[in-house]
Amino acid sequence: MDNSSNLIIRRVENIIKSQEDKRLYRGLELSNHMKVLLVSDPTTDKSAAALDHDRNYIAGYMSDPREVLGLAHFCEHMLFLGTQKYPNENDYSKFLSEHNGSSNAATYPDHTIYYFDVVPEELSNALDRFSQFFIAPLFTETATDREMNAVNSEHEKNIPSDVWRKDQLDKHMADSAHPYHTFGTGTQRIINKNHFTVNF
Repeated sequence: MDNSSNLIIRRVENIIKSQEDKRLYRGLELSNHMKVLLVSDPTTDKSAAALDHDRNYIAGYMSDPREVLGLAHFCEHMLFLGTQKYPNENDYSKFLSEHNGSSNAATYPDHTIYYFDVVPEELSNALDRFSQFFIAPLFTETATDREMNAVNSEHEKNIPSDVWRKDQLDKHMADSAHPYHTFGTGTQRIINKNHFTVNF
């Protein structure tokens, strides 16, 4: 029996799906309480994975400390930029582009999603690189400075957007004691003035 079976505490085979959906599904719950949905589709030419880091693990911008608004979004940027096992900043994106893949992430009020796709033959290698984001990210000083600028640029780009401004007004009108009231994008000024330490 393989050791990975000790990590699985529950299997779910009877996933409800459309009758038109020919893909195979299996649900798992791991010993660390992570819930996994496996999907098999032999007709596709890509393999993919996603991790939805939810509020139970303090992952969306509503969980940001009041003194560092935008921290979840900033961390979303930083996780792609080197890990202890793969320290080169561009290793992940280079690996994916060499194997017909892509990746992205998005920070929401109560969760952050990270995802990628790649040719099926390289799924295992891509998963190894992807998982390291959540095990031992580096947060180097040079990447930190650069990504503070990137977060700030994203904020500046959003300002003229009517949809973004409506969302900000909606948040501003919310109860100030509720985390929805907070500013989620972050700016260089907010992140830079509030020096913080990342402990793993």
